[in-house]
Amino acid sequence: MNEKSSLAVIIPCYNEYDAVLQFSAEMLQFCTQFKNKFPESNLKIVIVNNNSNDGCIELLKKSTKQQDLIHFLDCSEQGYGAALK
Repeated sequence: MNEKSSLAVIIPCYNEYDAVLQFSAEMLQFCTQFKNKFPESNLKIVIVNNNSNDGCIELLKKSTKQQDLIHFLDCSEQGYGAALK
């Protein structure tokens, strides 16, 4: 039995409102290119809300709501290390 390869990309997010729309477009482009190049692989994008208070998470959720491979988690402890854990 062949198992599919998997890739999870973890993206910490803290108060990135000004960058969210450009980032969202680039992330969706990456997802499309990855799925086209590696159709046999599973891809999961995990965006970790690192206590943002500028509305960037809501904007990011709205701009990516059609993508089933993008997941959102909350992390109450700030910092990139905490988000990755």
